[in-house]
Amino acid sequence: MESKSALGKLFVPSTLDAKDELEEKLEKSWGSVQSLINGLSDKETHDILNTTVSSSALQHEEVSIGLLTAALLDPSSSAKRIRDLLLISRDGLQLVLSFTNQLILKKFRRLTDASKQQLLLLLREFIRSSINATDTLCLNLLRQIPGGDLSPKNLVFIEAMLDLLSDSRAWMEKQPHLIASVVYTYLRLVEDHLAPQCVALRQKEVVFLIGMLRDRFTDCMMIGRDLVRLLQNVARIPEFDRFWRDLLHNPTSLSPNFTGLLQLLQMRTSRRFLQLRLTPDMEEKIVFLTSQVRFGNQKRYQDWFQRQYLATPESQSLRCDLIRFIVGVIHPTNELLCSDVIPRWAVIGWLLTTCTSNVAAANAKLALFYDWLFYDPEKDNIMNVEPAILVMHHSMRPHPAVTATLLDFLCRVIPNFYPPLLDKVRQGIHNALRQILKKGVLPSLSPLFDNNRLDKELRGMLKENFSEFCDNPQTAPEAVKVLDDSPATYARYLPMPRENNVHDLDAPKVENHVTEPDFSDEDNEDVINGKVKLKDFKYKPVEEVKQTALEGVDKIRNETLKSYLRQLAEESDSCVLMENFVKALVEVDEEMDDQYSPLAMLICGVLEDQLTETLLPNQVNEETLAESLDKPLFVLFRNLSQSSSDDRENEILLNLISEMHQYYPSLGYRLLYFLKANSEENAKDPYSLYKDFNDHADRELKSALLADMECCQQDDQGLFCWLIPDLYKHFASCCVKNAELLRLMASSVDASQLNSLICSVIRGDVVMFRKDSFVPVLKTSLTWETWEQMCVWQLVSAHNIPVSYVAPLLSSLSVTRHPEAMTAMLSLFRHEKPSTELLKNIMSSSGRKGLEVSTMLLVQWCKEYEDVLSQSFSSLINLHVNLAKRKRGSNQTQKPPAGPSLDQVLGHLQSLCSAIKTSILNSEAVQQALQQASTTCSDSQRKKFKDLFAEVKPKNLPKSPVKKGRTNKRNHVSDSSESSSEEEEIKTKPAKKRRTNTVHSDSE
Repeated sequence: MESKSALGKLFVPSTLDAKDELEEKLEKSWGSVQSLINGLSDKETHDILNTTVSSSALQHEEVSIGLLTAALLDPSSSAKRIRDLLLISRDGLQLVLSFTNQLILKKFRRLTDASKQQLLLLLREFIRSSINATDTLCLNLLRQIPGGDLSPKNLVFIEAMLDLLSDSRAWMEKQPHLIASVVYTYLRLVEDHLAPQCVALRQKEVVFLIGMLRDRFTDCMMIGRDLVRLLQNVARIPEFDRFWRDLLHNPTSLSPNFTGLLQLLQMRTSRRFLQLRLTPDMEEKIVFLTSQVRFGNQKRYQDWFQRQYLATPESQSLRCDLIRFIVGVIHPTNELLCSDVIPRWAVIGWLLTTCTSNVAAANAKLALFYDWLFYDPEKDNIMNVEPAILVMHHSMRPHPAVTATLLDFLCRVIPNFYPPLLDKVRQGIHNALRQILKKGVLPSLSPLFDNNRLDKELRGMLKENFSEFCDNPQTAPEAVKVLDDSPATYARYLPMPRENNVHDLDAPKVENHVTEPDFSDEDNEDVINGKVKLKDFKYKPVEEVKQTALEGVDKIRNETLKSYLRQLAEESDSCVLMENFVKALVEVDEEMDDQYSPLAMLICGVLEDQLTETLLPNQVNEETLAESLDKPLFVLFRNLSQSSSDDRENEILLNLISEMHQYYPSLGYRLLYFLKANSEENAKDPYSLYKDFNDHADRELKSALLADMECCQQDDQGLFCWLIPDLYKHFASCCVKNAELLRLMASSVDASQLNSLICSVIRGDVVMFRKDSFVPVLKTSLTWETWEQMCVWQLVSAHNIPVSYVAPLLSSLSVTRHPEAMTAMLSLFRHEKPSTELLKNIMSSSGRKGLEVSTMLLVQWCKEYEDVLSQSFSSLINLHVNLAKRKRGSNQTQKPPAGPSLDQVLGHLQSLCSAIKTSILNSEAVQQALQQASTTCSDSQRKKFKDLFAEVKPKNLPKSPVKKGRTNKRNHVSDSSESSSEEEEIKTKPAKKRRTNTVHSDSE
């Protein structure tokens, strides 16, 4: 108890983190040392400790760790315990250092503030004693300082480390690599400490860094080009401004061997420096994301990471550290590149598009392209430039704005990075692009650099700077249309929503390095919004977008429509204007076929804010829903819903909305939202309009529904979950058998939303499964993520589906490959009455590793249904016994019975009898079945289940060999009188056995 309370002072208590091996070792070692030295004098303590550590290596380890724990726990006696450590150590404290490094890497976030201070004291003593490998301990502590964190605890720890390093400068100067690591770390931290509350700390850091840079610049040069990047971020601080002047104009004053800025920029930064700026916990999460998570399933992991590390304004600077780490440290193997794991470019795209600060966004782009600027194929790695080109390539179709902003940055960085090195920067970028083509990362750059989706000004800059990569002409089809109903083929022409959508780059589900068809070069020149004006695409005011859209208004022939469009551009929230526009549109006498496309484009531009905003109110009720529908976009839908299917108005509006959908795929789920929120007006078939819309647009209903819901899931998960119940109710034929929609739902819902769905199922409002499609859907789900499968099984349980529907699936499951499904099914079965057929399925699916799970189920059943289990076991054993008898009497090969093997049946019976005290083995049916089995099974089976056969009562044992002929005769009669059903066979066996026993008695 004392040791447990002591460890409570070392770690912050947590109900989520269970005690692991490391903590148990700390606890055991500390307790052992306390029992040795408690109440002893210093001399006696020293003697007993020396005697103990000399006895064995195990004792040496235990005492060393115990003293380390004592030093961390008690500040008042820590000096004594550290002294004891130094005196009794037999390996120069290498064991203690190794264990302390483990403690820092794995448990630092759980250490109390007092324990962290004691760690610094321990480090100071190790430095003072010149212990070898102390620099590793120092580096691991530096890694525990997260960037972008201005919490008081973090600032206190930063200052304490800085004081320790300043006091230990003489020792540090003997470790050149440590000097470079310390400078890299604190140079990055100064950027975060420009806030007024950090003035004193910042000044300390600046004095320390300037001293190290000027005195030890030769050591600092090993950092490479990222040293220049970090110095750029703090150049406005006066001390660093003066340092920059010497760096540029008087380089030899810093080091005789330093020739100038170019020398640094041509040195690639080592991975160990890039790794320094991520805590071990962050590194673990990013490595997991890029090596274990399938593309398309990353949302919950990214959301968690965003909440944990990127939720505050000051944390935006951490994005640069993450991007540099992904680019420079995470280099996946070819096997991983060809797998369905989320590629690096998608993670980087997420980091870029969720950035909320213009300054941080610019720095993040520089971090992404930094290795391009002075790329040398002989020294640099192609993996450092691959993510940037793939972000641009894969984003061109679904999110052209992302590609455009990066291409614009690439063009502008050439003349603006450092004008005297303009030619070198251009050469470096060209080298990177040539290497991209040479290594086959992309087959051609022409579709990227000369694409009509880009603004003319940007295309001009690209041709000016990268003419050699724009030479290949594109052979493109006509203006881009929706080729099918898959959301990946929808071309999003208009600028991205301005909200910080975590999943902006999740849509294109393509594998890394897979070549896509070249993008169209003949896109409609009139699609003004499709040509992304780059400089500030994400923060572009809505009014500017509307004004740009109206540049194409002259394409409209009807003057009345032109007038209304111009008025709508000024008052885009006016429902009256939209109503008048619809009336004017319906009254147009001329042919309109060639007018729908430009009209749709203009209306999308005018209503751009309504086509990208979140729809579902925070509080959903009749009043808030009605208020959310009071917008011009829904005036279009309302007029369409009120028109008759054979009216001219219906045809015109369907044509217009279908064309708008080409530009904004989100229109599909917005129509679904309107129909559900407005369902009372069309209560008979509230979604008939959606079906008419898809018929008119030549979209197959099932695939269209899935495409619209995928789009909704990416844009607004709350709305997605709100729509799902109605879709299963009104589109049952499309949804109930649709495994893709079910997975989309399972991957989107959180616990609260799942609970709401389950309540709807229990009330009978929603039916998600049917008998004819139930098993195929569940089989498809076996490869899904754990959370997705658990959601599915929660919904299955809510439907109260008969076990007979589920049982056929069990025989195809593996405990090792399908633990989620196996656990869920066994949980369902424990409430069912067992039967022979059910036992067949359970035993067939339970391999050696699954025996424990199925045994627990049998134990549960045994408490209530012992007689039923006895009959079922005897029936299954007799099946194999009779098969063995038929094999003996026939030369033909007998087909084995469907279900479990005899080994599986006997194994489950033996496991059940070992797990619980039961009278199953004493039942007459089981006794007779085991007696028969013992005569027909193989020697290896008798040996394997000897404990089971040993329970057979003597009177039921097989007859002696002397009387075997007579016994066989009886058995022959019994075989000839077998009934056609297994149940009749089981019932007749007891009587048959009584006759056999009589014969046995007579022979004696």
